[in-house]
Amino acid sequence: MILLRLFSLFLLILFLLNSFIAHASVLTNEHLKKEHLYIEIEKDGGKWYYSLIQVKPGQLQETLLTQYADSAQDLEVMLKREFSKRGISYELNVIESVTSATTENRDRVIWQTENEWSWEWEQKYAAWIQQNVDQDFFFNNNLATDCADVAITARWIFARINKLPAAQTLSGTGTLFTNESFRNAWSQLPTHEEWQQDQLFKAALNYVLDNTYTHSLWKDSYSIHISASTLIPGSYHLNMFGDTGHTMLYASNIENNIKLIYSDVPRAIRRLYSTSFDSDKPSPNKMGFLKMRWPIKTQNGWTLKARTEMPYYSLNQYSDELVNNLMENYTYGFLLAMGFNPSPANYYYDILVSIWYGFDDRQGIVTTGFEFCSANDCSPGTANYAAHSTPARDRRILTKIQKAKKIVEDFGANDPDVKYYWDDYLSWEMGIDVGNNQITHKTMADLTAIWEAQTYSYDPRDTIHKRWGIPQ
Repeated sequence: MILLRLFSLFLLILFLLNSFIAHASVLTNEHLKKEHLYIEIEKDGGKWYYSLIQVKPGQLQETLLTQYADSAQDLEVMLKREFSKRGISYELNVIESVTSATTENRDRVIWQTENEWSWEWEQKYAAWIQQNVDQDFFFNNNLATDCADVAITARWIFARINKLPAAQTLSGTGTLFTNESFRNAWSQLPTHEEWQQDQLFKAALNYVLDNTYTHSLWKDSYSIHISASTLIPGSYHLNMFGDTGHTMLYASNIENNIKLIYSDVPRAIRRLYSTSFDSDKPSPNKMGFLKMRWPIKTQNGWTLKARTEMPYYSLNQYSDELVNNLMENYTYGFLLAMGFNPSPANYYYDILVSIWYGFDDRQGIVTTGFEFCSANDCSPGTANYAAHSTPARDRRILTKIQKAKKIVEDFGANDPDVKYYWDDYLSWEMGIDVGNNQITHKTMADLTAIWEAQTYSYDPRDTIHKRWGIPQ
């Protein structure tokens, strides 16, 4: 345990970022401990958050509050506000762990385990994902999601349907919560054969999602071999660090690529976003394609199968073999390893399409944010600002634009199709809804220039015109 006596919570947060980068960090002090309270700090989906967790003896942990912020500075504002309300001092203990019970009632379970995971079940899971889980699945089933929730929710629903074990590491305590864990608060909830009507299952799932994040999902996962027969739907791409950090579920194949679907923070009922795969070479323990480790019941209780013992465990996605191709490009090598055979021009076209969809997805976020923040406090440092601002999303679009320009500079002279697609992309037109039933039409050349000049705004309090860098 490290004792920190700091005058600024901002300095504390920066210390945590540098010293505990691979883990969420848990803090407490004597005032908090009297109420069995702990503060967890983590970065998820390009945003900072803190959670207030209560861990009473003999009980499962409970997350009482979660607040998101766009920066460490904004997080400091939120923490100070919470500390002020509770009379909490700035003297904090950074602790390595705090433990909670794995269940509160050993006579009750969420569902009975009747089957065990195997590669055959993984293939059935992949088929179920392709047949059922699309961008509308969670919205149609009234399921709120954030970054990590899509991969976790899909897995738990399939396990519930097929009486397979399900398990997630709870962020904060590190407790392994399974389908055989139980909270006494759920004792009167009815069950049902259909998962959609099973109130016990839905309460337990909501509990899991309230207490898991990107870092805890990483602990429950292993690196899968990149090939058409081993990286299958139901796998997910997880980025642990940086402003682009989030989790995307491999849902299906599309022409010359795979389709990834994902949500965003904060957690909400929403239609999911989608993209084709495009990434730089990942770093081990920070980013990559993963699958869930299998829960195994032992004499000492539930545990997760060791990563190296999972089927098709491999680190080949971190090697240079996927970069050694005619484009010297990681994504292009990934697509070849997955059995696709795109030409450089077709791969390039997919990048341009993903930029267009990035702008299109942004429209609904900007409009919703403007409407909400016109009637509510969305000043920096508030949860509303974190929920409706778009700095990480806007940087992702800019990064893809820069990548597209570099490819056309490197290959456009030798591949006329690449140059043709770039010129064609610049002429694509998008109608921007600027409010009051007005649509302003902009070409991709216009929006590309605005993003390169960074004259747009990610502040949800600004007018829609200003958010898009369009003169009013």
